[in-house]
Amino acid sequence: PYEIWLKSPVSADAVYDFANSSGTRYWAFTDVYTKIAALKNSPSIQGTNGILTLSFIVGLMLCAAGFLIFWILSIKSRSLQFGIYRAMGMSVREIVWMLINEQFWQSVLSILSGAGIGYLVSRLYIPLIQIAYSSADASLPLIVSVNFWDHAKLFAIIAVVLILCVALLIALVRRLKM
Repeated sequence: PYEIWLKSPVSADAVYDFANSSGTRYWAFTDVYTKIAALKNSPSIQGTNGILTLSFIVGLMLCAAGFLIFWILSIKSRSLQFGIYRAMGMSVREIVWMLINEQFWQSVLSILSGAGIGYLVSRLYIPLIQIAYSSADASLPLIVSVNFWDHAKLFAIIAVVLILCVALLIALVRRLKM
Protein backbone atom coordinates (compact mmCIF):
# COMPACT_ATOMS: atom_id res chain seq x y z
CA PRO A 1 0.00 0.00 0.00
CA TYR A 2 3.00 2.31 0.11
CA GLU A 3 4.81 4.21 -2.60
CA ILE A 4 8.44 5.14 -2.02
CA TRP A 5 10.38 7.54 -4.22
CA LEU A 6 14.16 7.34 -4.00
CA LYS A 7 16.67 9.66 -5.56
CA SER A 8 20.00 8.12 -6.42
CA PRO A 9 22.98 10.06 -7.70
CA VAL A 10 23.53 8.26 -11.02
CA SER A 11 21.58 5.03 -11.35
CA ALA A 12 19.28 2.68 -9.50
CA ASP A 13 21.96 0.01 -9.05
CA ALA A 14 21.94 0.42 -5.26
CA VAL A 15 18.23 -0.45 -5.14
CA TYR A 16 18.79 -3.50 -7.34
CA ASP A 17 21.70 -4.62 -5.14
CA PHE A 18 19.63 -4.17 -1.97
CA ALA A 19 16.74 -6.16 -3.44
CA ASN A 20 19.05 -8.99 -4.47
CA SER A 21 20.95 -9.17 -1.17
CA SER A 22 17.91 -8.89 1.12
CA GLY A 23 15.50 -10.95 -0.96
CA THR A 24 13.02 -8.09 -1.04
CA ARG A 25 10.41 -8.22 -3.77
CA TYR A 26 8.76 -5.15 -5.19
CA TRP A 27 5.23 -5.04 -6.50
CA ALA A 28 6.24 -2.42 -9.04
CA PHE A 29 9.60 -0.82 -9.63
CA THR A 30 10.14 2.04 -12.05
CA ASP A 31 13.66 3.11 -12.92
CA VAL A 32 13.58 6.70 -14.17
CA TYR A 33 17.10 6.49 -15.61
CA THR A 34 16.01 3.67 -17.90
CA LYS A 35 12.94 5.68 -18.94
CA ILE A 36 15.10 8.75 -19.66
CA ALA A 37 17.47 6.67 -21.80
CA ALA A 38 14.50 5.20 -23.68
CA LEU A 39 12.98 8.65 -24.20
CA LYS A 40 16.26 10.06 -25.52
CA ASN A 41 16.37 7.26 -28.06
CA SER A 42 12.69 7.42 -29.00
CA PRO A 43 12.00 8.22 -32.64
CA SER A 44 9.59 11.05 -31.84
CA ILE A 45 12.13 12.92 -29.68
CA GLN A 46 14.99 12.34 -32.12
CA GLY A 47 12.75 13.38 -35.02
CA THR A 48 11.74 16.55 -33.21
CA ASN A 49 15.38 17.36 -32.41
CA GLY A 50 16.40 16.66 -36.01
CA ILE A 51 13.68 18.90 -37.41
CA LEU A 52 14.59 21.70 -35.00
CA THR A 53 18.31 21.39 -35.83
CA LEU A 54 17.68 21.40 -39.57
CA SER A 55 15.31 24.34 -39.19
CA PHE A 56 17.99 26.25 -37.30
CA ILE A 57 20.62 25.59 -39.98
CA VAL A 58 18.29 26.56 -42.83
CA GLY A 59 17.09 29.62 -40.92
CA LEU A 60 20.67 30.70 -40.22
CA MET A 61 21.62 30.33 -43.89
CA LEU A 62 18.56 32.29 -45.01
CA CYS A 63 19.28 35.02 -42.47
CA ALA A 64 22.91 35.24 -43.62
CA ALA A 65 21.83 35.43 -47.28
CA GLY A 66 19.23 38.09 -46.50
CA PHE A 67 21.75 39.98 -44.40
CA LEU A 68 24.28 39.99 -47.22
CA ILE A 69 21.74 40.97 -49.88
CA PHE A 70 20.47 43.86 -47.78
CA TRP A 71 23.91 45.20 -46.93
CA ILE A 72 25.34 44.76 -50.43
CA LEU A 73 22.41 46.69 -51.91
CA SER A 74 22.72 49.28 -49.14
CA ILE A 75 26.44 49.78 -49.74
CA LYS A 76 25.97 49.99 -53.51
CA SER A 77 23.24 52.61 -53.12
CA ARG A 78 25.34 54.58 -50.62
CA SER A 79 28.48 54.71 -52.73
CA LEU A 80 27.84 58.39 -53.51
CA GLN A 81 27.48 59.08 -49.79
CA PHE A 82 30.76 57.26 -49.11
CA GLY A 83 32.42 59.31 -51.86
CA ILE A 84 31.21 62.51 -50.18
CA TYR A 85 32.56 61.27 -46.84
CA ARG A 86 35.91 60.56 -48.48
CA ALA A 87 35.91 64.04 -50.06
CA MET A 88 35.21 65.53 -46.62
CA GLY A 89 38.32 63.83 -45.28
CA MET A 90 37.13 60.52 -43.82
CA SER A 91 39.48 57.62 -44.33
CA VAL A 92 38.35 54.21 -45.54
CA ARG A 93 39.08 52.91 -42.04
CA GLU A 94 36.63 55.43 -40.54
CA ILE A 95 33.96 54.46 -43.08
CA VAL A 96 34.50 50.78 -42.24
CA TRP A 97 34.28 51.62 -38.51
CA MET A 98 31.01 53.46 -39.18
CA LEU A 99 29.63 50.38 -40.94
CA ILE A 100 30.75 48.13 -38.08
CA ASN A 101 28.90 50.43 -35.65
CA GLU A 102 25.81 50.16 -37.84
CA GLN A 103 26.16 46.38 -37.79
CA PHE A 104 26.40 46.36 -34.02
CA TRP A 105 23.38 48.53 -33.42
CA GLN A 106 21.25 46.76 -36.00
CA SER A 107 22.40 43.16 -35.90
CA VAL A 108 23.95 42.34 -32.54
CA LEU A 109 21.24 44.03 -30.50
CA SER A 110 18.58 42.34 -32.65
CA ILE A 111 20.19 38.95 -32.03
CA LEU A 112 20.32 39.55 -28.28
CA SER A 113 16.71 40.73 -28.14
CA GLY A 114 15.70 37.70 -30.25
CA ALA A 115 17.43 35.42 -27.75
CA GLY A 116 15.56 37.07 -24.90
CA ILE A 117 12.23 36.76 -26.69
CA GLY A 118 13.02 33.12 -27.55
CA TYR A 119 13.69 32.34 -23.90
CA LEU A 120 10.41 33.96 -22.90
CA VAL A 121 8.46 32.11 -25.58
CA SER A 122 10.02 28.79 -24.59
CA ARG A 123 8.86 29.42 -21.02
CA LEU A 124 5.34 30.09 -22.29
CA TYR A 125 4.99 27.24 -24.80
CA ILE A 126 6.71 24.31 -23.08
CA PRO A 127 3.35 23.34 -21.53
CA LEU A 128 1.99 22.82 -25.08
CA ILE A 129 4.85 20.47 -25.90
CA GLN A 130 4.20 18.65 -22.64
CA ILE A 131 0.56 18.15 -23.62
CA ALA A 132 1.59 16.81 -27.05
CA TYR A 133 3.98 14.21 -25.61
CA SER A 134 2.14 13.46 -22.38
CA SER A 135 0.98 10.02 -21.48
CA ALA A 136 -1.14 8.69 -18.69
CA ASP A 137 1.83 7.40 -16.69
CA ALA A 138 3.96 10.56 -16.92
CA SER A 139 4.22 11.96 -13.44
CA LEU A 140 7.02 14.50 -13.80
CA PRO A 141 6.48 17.71 -15.77
CA LEU A 142 8.76 19.06 -18.48
CA ILE A 143 10.94 21.97 -17.44
CA VAL A 144 12.85 24.62 -19.32
CA SER A 145 16.52 24.24 -18.53
CA VAL A 146 19.05 26.78 -19.68
CA ASN A 147 22.43 25.26 -20.42
CA PHE A 148 25.13 27.94 -20.58
CA TRP A 149 27.41 25.91 -22.87
CA ASP A 150 24.62 25.27 -25.38
CA HIS A 151 23.96 28.99 -25.54
CA ALA A 152 27.69 29.69 -25.84
CA LYS A 153 27.94 27.30 -28.82
CA LEU A 154 24.86 28.85 -30.41
CA PHE A 155 26.13 32.40 -30.04
CA ALA A 156 29.58 31.33 -31.27
CA ILE A 157 28.05 29.94 -34.48
CA ILE A 158 26.02 33.11 -34.98
CA ALA A 159 29.09 35.25 -34.27
CA VAL A 160 31.16 33.35 -36.84
CA VAL A 161 28.45 33.82 -39.48
CA LEU A 162 28.13 37.51 -38.60
CA ILE A 163 31.91 38.05 -38.69
CA LEU A 164 32.16 36.33 -42.08
CA CYS A 165 29.38 38.51 -43.46
CA VAL A 166 30.97 41.69 -42.07
CA ALA A 167 34.37 40.68 -43.48
CA LEU A 168 32.77 40.24 -46.89
CA LEU A 169 31.14 43.65 -46.61
CA ILE A 170 34.42 45.29 -45.55
CA ALA A 171 36.13 43.77 -48.59
CA LEU A 172 33.31 45.15 -50.74
CA VAL A 173 33.70 48.63 -49.26
CA ARG A 174 37.47 48.57 -49.77
CA ARG A 175 37.04 47.68 -53.47
CA LEU A 176 34.38 50.35 -53.96
CA LYS A 177 35.48 53.28 -56.14
CA MET A 178 34.91 56.29 -53.90
